Amino acid sequence: MHYEKEIENLLLKHNVILKGHFLLSSGYHSNIYFEKYRILENPYLLSILVKNKISDLKNLGAECVAGPFSGGIIVAYEVARQLNVYACYGEKFGGKIVFRRGFDLSGKKVLIVDDVLTTGISIKKTIEGVREKGGNPIGIFVLINRSPIGINLNFNIPLIFSYKKEIAIYKPEDCPLCKKGVPLEIRGGKIS
Repeated sequence: MHYEKEIENLLLKHNVILKGHFLLSSGYHSNIYFEKYRILENPYLLSILVKNKISDLKNLGAECVAGPFSGGIIVAYEVARQLNVYACYGEKFGGKIVFRRGFDLSGKKVLIVDDVLTTGISIKKTIEGVREKGGNPIGIFVLINRSPIGINLNFNIPLIFSYKKEIAIYKPEDCPLCKKGVPLEIRGGKIS
């Protein structure tokens, strides 16, 4: 418990946790937003978030770390650096995550990583992409797990995270913040 409060204070100090009314990349609305780029721009902060879980990650025995474009690339690199293994990166192509550019995952035990987990869609697509390249996904690591109550992630492999905060997400038509007239802020990427 003490560790979680320290991480939360660190995320607040670096303006990662924001409060308001936000449009998430999933299309849902929320009163909490995690500005992952405050982590990804700060090697010290990223290193701490990975280092605090590195012994759990080592126990998985990964031979390679795979992350989706864009934020997952930086996380994959840092996790691979601390595990002393190779990193590879998946790109969106035709509604999938694919591993091109000569990445060889055949028969390798692959740790899947990403920055922020909400609905699990990009993680699931990354797992599928790794399997299509012959890799064996053996675990998942995310910096922030913001998956809401009631979302069935069901990855069937271990999920490790540096910080977890269950937050409410709303369909736009059911959003109480919209009904109160709270201005909607769009901070992230395009809706997928």
